[in-house]
Amino acid sequence: MSKRPSLLIFALTTLLPLSFASLAGAQEHSKLDDPYIGVNLHLGFGGSESYEVGNNSWNRDLTASFGLAGRYVYPLHAYFALGASLGITSWRGTSDSDDGSRNLLFDLLVLPTGKFALTRELEVYVSVPIGLGLNSLNEVNRLGGFFDPFVQAFAEVEGNTAIGFAIGGMLGARYQAIESVGLLAEFGYIHHSFGHELTGTVGVGSFSRAGEPLSVDVSFGQFALNVGAYF
Repeated sequence: MSKRPSLLIFALTTLLPLSFASLAGAQEHSKLDDPYIGVNLHLGFGGSESYEVGNNSWNRDLTASFGLAGRYVYPLHAYFALGASLGITSWRGTSDSDDGSRNLLFDLLVLPTGKFALTRELEVYVSVPIGLGLNSLNEVNRLGGFFDPFVQAFAEVEGNTAIGFAIGGMLGARYQAIESVGLLAEFGYIHHSFGHELTGTVGVGSFSRAGEPLSVDVSFGQFALNVGAYF
């Protein structure tokens, strides 16, 4: 008996299904499954800031903040990715006497992300940015007189930079516009907290009185809208 019919049956029942499975797998792959580098503009709005010195505290609304950030995201699973971002933001609170000074914030964040592909080109995701911030507090010269009734103004302030903590939540989407470029947009809320140690002089002497640094806890949070592109 010839073995050719048996070989033909074997080919049809094993090799062809494997070929179709490989082809289907290739067709299912999307650029959304690849690691990407992204750049986005940041707009912060709403929210408030608080300052605490000893038993004294003060709150005020924030004006709009503006920033720029870059990120790298690596998909680990169909529904999970991990990334990191580095950004800079200019922010400030409201004031009756606006001298134009703004604070500068540098963020280094980890981005654990849950994601879901709606189509081969469109993905929605939720991320929890968490990490460190470096805050340069340039507004401190306008806060004198609130913490200490004997201090009317700050001058020659030093130690206005501090490392602190940041955490937030973002809901976003990204769209694979063309083969190598996509668009992203996300909305959420970010909170920061810092502990500043300030020293300096005022018109009536040292505002720390004994010449020791003045501890100022600064925290603020804002709604955030980020839009950008990824590659």
